[in-house]
This record gives sequence, structure tokens and C-alpha cells, in this order.
Amino acid sequence: MPSQHPAGGPDPDDATAPTPPPRQSVEQPAEPERRPLAADSPPPPGLFGPLPERYREAVHVVLALVLVAICLGTVWTTSRYSDEWAAKSGRSYVDTVRIEMASAPPDTVFFDGPVPDEVVPNLSWPYNLQSRFFRAFGTRPTFVDEADNLSVLDSLGRIQVATVVGSTIQPGPQEGCGYLVSGGQSVRMPLNEPRQDWHWVVRIGYLSSTTGTGTLRLGTGTAEFPIKKGLNQRFFRIIGGGDSVELTVRGTDISFCTNEIAIGNPAPKPE
Repeated sequence: MPSQHPAGGPDPDDATAPTPPPRQSVEQPAEPERRPLAADSPPPPGLFGPLPERYREAVHVVLALVLVAICLGTVWTTSRYSDEWAAKSGRSYVDTVRIEMASAPPDTVFFDGPVPDEVVPNLSWPYNLQSRFFRAFGTRPTFVDEADNLSVLDSLGRIQVATVVGSTIQPGPQEGCGYLVSGGQSVRMPLNEPRQDWHWVVRIGYLSSTTGTGTLRLGTGTAEFPIKKGLNQRFFRIIGGGDSVELTVRGTDISFCTNEIAIGNPAPKPE
């Protein structure tokens, strides 16, 4: 009878007993190798990824048209707002001038000049001049080239007392007089800053012992103005430029004092 092994398992001393297989360690599955996309491989899913190739160009065209429409709409809106704002400013300006002119004294006079840029752009010269602009509205201010007392329209269309803003003569040496000019003499007066050759307006404030005639020279340009007895002022135009003016007066036994000569453009006189 063959011998039987006990049910408890193989005898460890028995060389013929089968050995158990070695225990294998538990390993994590390896990540698949990442390979670079081929040049002709489709793009990853995104805004246009799922779309077939034949539709992508059409979608790009549609988006471009939408962007163009948005830009044009913005430009149109801005242009319309600018036009309406300019028209509103123009109406307000004209209405104010009409009201001011209706109550102005008969001797109110102006030098011709441009209306505010927001009413008519400066690039529209000479159609932006007040003399042309108000002609279309029936409002007729009186424009002159010289005056003892000058008015000016401010940016809102209100009538203001005028002065001249620009270069001024440096203070004269005579106390209480400034520059003393006698009949037949010429006196040079330096400016605080030079003026280029252009069309300018001059304001001169003076004290004269009698009537006469004055001649002002600015570079190659000259202008004459009447002199009245006493304390007066005169506005007139001149074409020229330089860093000084030269004043000559003519009259019988005339003594002429001035310390106020400005060369520039008319502007409202500060209150």
C-alpha cells in the first residue's frame, strides 16, 4: 500500500516536495508613452476643434464680419453724437448772440475773427469767420478795423469788453509816463517776447497833451492811428513781426506818454 502524506501539507525536509512559486510584487500600470502630434494631425478640441475643416473658414469670415459691424457701429455712434453736439452748440451760440445784440448799445463794434472751434472748425477758414457765419443767420454785428472801444464775443456768444492778449512792451524809463514821445521823434520800445510776421491787433493806451497822429512800426509793417487829447486807448490792425516796436507821433507841441502797448489777438477783458 502506498504511503500517504498527512493532510497538513508537504514535509519541509522532503526534497521531492514541490516548492511554491515566488511571490510577485504589486506594480502600478505604466503610463502610456506620449508622442508629439504629427504636423497633419487635427487640432485639439477647442473653439473650432470639433468643426469639420470645410466649415472653419466660413466661421472665421462670419466672425470677421461681426467685428467689422461692431467697429462701424461704434464709429457711426461717435460721429452722430459729435454732429448733434456741434449742432446744439451752434444753435446755443447763435441764440445767445442774437439776445446780446438786441440789447447792445448802437456803437458796439467788433473786429472780425473766427467763431469757436466747436461751432465751426478752424479748418473751414474763411467760412468760420464771424462776418460770414452770422450772415447766414441774419445776425449782423458791426465789424471794423480800428476803434477806441472794442467789444468781443466770448465762447458762449456773450458780448464782453475787449482787450488784447499777446506780447507787451517792457516798462518805460519815465516815472509816471513810461515812454515819453515828443512831436517828430521816434522811440523804440522792446517787447517782452517777439512776435512772428502775421496779422495782429494792437491796443495802445496813452496820455497825450493834444491831438495828433501816431505811427507804429512792427518789423516791416506800419500802421497809423489818430491821437486824442487826454487819457485814451486805440485798437487797430497791423501786419508784421519782431522783438520791438517803434513809435512816432506828429502834432503841434505834442507830448505823448505810453506804457501800455499789446500786440496779439482780441480777448475778453478780465473782470
